[in-house]
Amino acid sequence: KKLNDRLRDSSVIKKQYDALVEQREEARFKANLDKATAQSGLRQLGAIRPESTINKKKTAILLAASVFLGFLVGACMIVFSEWADTSVRYSSDAPRFFDVPLLSAVPRQKEWGGETVVKGKKR
Repeated sequence: KKLNDRLRDSSVIKKQYDALVEQREEARFKANLDKATAQSGLRQLGAIRPESTINKKKTAILLAASVFLGFLVGACMIVFSEWADTSVRYSSDAPRFFDVPLLSAVPRQKEWGGETVVKGKKR
């Protein structure tokens, strides 16, 4: 039992010794680093501020290009949606989609001042 107690005590003491040796090495390293930094010929001259890379002319060009690109993308979307639309809206669409001639159509009605006008005739 005494042997076990002595072995345990010696292992605890060895761990404490190793921790102290590591602390000493870290302190030496920090001292050497501080010494080298103090001896360095480098010193701060002043703060450097970055210059702006975007001026008013460049901003105006980017704004104009963005607006133009927005209109172009919008117009392309409108053209594509019209091209991809398969609904029959006009009398010329029926023969194109169904490969049959158009026999008749419902006339459009417009109201002008309370009167209904069907193809130019007042009712």
